[in-house]
Parts: sequence; structure tokens; C-alpha cells
Amino acid sequence: MKLPQKIEPCPIIDALFEIRFDTKMPLDAVFGIVYQIFAEEYNKPIDLPILEIPAVIRKEDPTLKYKPHHRMENDDFVLQIGPNMISFSSYPSYSGWYKFSNGIYDVINKINRTAIISSIQRLGLRYINFFDTDDIFKKINLNITLTDEEIDYKKTVFRTEINAHSEIPIATTLQISNNIEVNLTNKQDESPKIGSIIDIDTFVSQGLDDFFDNKSTFLNACHHVEKNLFFKLLKQDYLESFNPEYSNG
Repeated sequence: MKLPQKIEPCPIIDALFEIRFDTKMPLDAVFGIVYQIFAEEYNKPIDLPILEIPAVIRKEDPTLKYKPHHRMENDDFVLQIGPNMISFSSYPSYSGWYKFSNGIYDVINKINRTAIISSIQRLGLRYINFFDTDDIFKKINLNITLTDEEIDYKKTVFRTEINAHSEIPIATTLQISNNIEVNLTNKQDESPKIGSIIDIDTFVSQGLDDFFDNKSTFLNACHHVEKNLFFKLLKQDYLESFNPEYSNG
């Protein structure tokens, strides 16, 4: 299947790269180290609500281990930092794969030089797409039936995990929702929109010992799996409404 290089209008409202890791450093020291290397590029950090939870509870609750504690942003990107995670996102507008991936490599290289990571537990590449339609299920190549009868997609959330057929053990969590309210910007004075979401989280959670030496292999493989799944989902006539552009090669 030949994949478009670009579609317009672009439905991506958030593109996020995340690393979850273990560290031998004191957890309270991780943010300070990361902040020092990015302070000149990003605005003053914002404390996230999780810090209102007492530290002793945060450390004992495994569901909170990989949650971000601080947020930093500039005109193009958002950096979120936790004791065991770092995420980098192109939000609220997608900068395109070339600029986004170069930003990811910059973050990876700088984090690697700090030596805060003793082992990587998971890396993920996630794209959240918003569509100005209250029922995306009528426009995609996915059918949900009940006793051979199609259901009425009044308000539906579909979620599944798909394993990719690749040398790298890549998996994808696919979630599709319709008829929901979404805030498309980080401006609190703007009203949410009603529409549909295709959320594709492609990740690797094993075999990451050589990640820093082969970061482009892992990143490009995840991007290819995510992009291929996204365009396979869209029905051809719906895809054409986004004016797809293809490379000449």
C-alpha cells in the first residue's frame, strides 16, 4: 500500500514520543538534571496536579510510577518529565515528521548524556487524530457487529491491541471514539468541539538494551507501523477528502 506523504487538513492534534525507564539516581534528582539541559529552550516548568499527592503515596502506587510531574513548553513542543519517564510532543499543532523526529533525536541524545537512565522499560510513539465528524465509524474500514447485525454507533469507544509483524517486537494500542468533546488547543477560553478520535499508541516494551545505539531503527519502525495502520483504517473516499499528497518515488 502506497502511503501519502501528507494530508490536508492534518487531523493530528497531538504527537507524542515517550520513554519509560528505571534509574539508579534519587528520584527527586531526575527533574533537576533534565531541567538543567533544557532550561534555555523551554519556558518555566509547570508543576502538574500529581504533585499534590503526598510523595510517600506516589512512590508506593505502581500506577503512578510513569506519570509526569512537570511540564515545560515552547512555541513548537512540550516536554513532560517524571521520575521514571520523559515525553516529548508536538502540540497543539503537528510540526511534521521531519521536524518532530529531529526534536526526538535531540531529546534522546541529551538525555543519554546525563546517564540518568539505567534501563528502558518502554518507548512509545503516539498520534491522536481528531475528525470533525460525530461518527468516524462510518468512514473507516472497521466493522463491529452483534449477532451479524451492525450496531448503532451513537457513542462508542473501541479499544484493542495489535501486534506488528516485524523484527522488532512492536505492538499498538488502537482506540477509536466518536461523538465526544475535545479541547483542540491549550487555551482554556476556547470551547471544546464535538467529533471523533483515532488514537494510535505504538510501542516497544522489550529488547531495548541497545536502544541508544539504534534509536533511528526503533523510531522509524514505530512510525511506519503507526502510519500504515492509520491509512489502512480510512476508507478511500474519506481519505481523498483530505487531499493526500504522494511522493514521486
